[in-house]
Amino acid sequence: MDRFKKGIPVLLFVTFCFILAPISLHVQEARADNTGEETVLTENEEAQSIGAPSMGTHGSFLLGNTVNENGNRSVNHITSSGNKNKGMISVNQASGSFNNQRNERAFVFSTDPTSLSALSVGTSSAIIANKVHSYGVAREDMIRDSFNGIKGIVGVNQSSGNMNIQTNTVAIGIGNGLVLNEMELGAVCMKENDVTSEKVHRKDMIIHSFNDGCGVVQINQTSGDAIMSRNYFGYTFSSMEVPQP
Repeated sequence: MDRFKKGIPVLLFVTFCFILAPISLHVQEARADNTGEETVLTENEEAQSIGAPSMGTHGSFLLGNTVNENGNRSVNHITSSGNKNKGMISVNQASGSFNNQRNERAFVFSTDPTSLSALSVGTSSAIIANKVHSYGVAREDMIRDSFNGIKGIVGVNQSSGNMNIQTNTVAIGIGNGLVLNEMELGAVCMKENDVTSEKVHRKDMIIHSFNDGCGVVQINQTSGDAIMSRNYFGYTFSSMEVPQP
């Protein structure tokens, strides 16, 4: 992934061409062995997204949920898929339970060069009063030999754990009089969660993938429980005329 480049030509290409380049994604293997026991109870789970022309905000909440699992087995594999794709690519893998995964992109075009607009992104997230009890569990998410040689904006979330919030956000503004405000992490609250695990084996893996690409790549991997991880990227493009002497 260190070979990815970020640059204006790439982002401009993504902005105007992603609609013409549909993404083909093949899930090679996804299976679950439900010979074990699992009980899932929910009181309140909420995810919301609100947008405006010059401002994007979103919130993710996991509140008062309960997961009890005993002897569960599940895998989610993507192999030899999505190579040389172009455009906006979103991949969410969750072999765990009650995971909130999001890939968000906001594009703003300023048409009035005489005005000043601000593009900003703010978020509030909370993981509160959840219970996760795991015993003898084996879970695995894997991406192998995939998404090589791609061009565009890529968001990947992998979670073999439970009760996790993963977010990838890209905000791009094009036009005169448009500025990018600082991206605010907003309020983050994680408390009163009860997590216990014993003889648990979890893996989130990316193997021989995302090489020789060009663009913006955001990846979250979470094998634990009740964890919050977020990536933000913002860019603005503008032009100006230099006064003639």
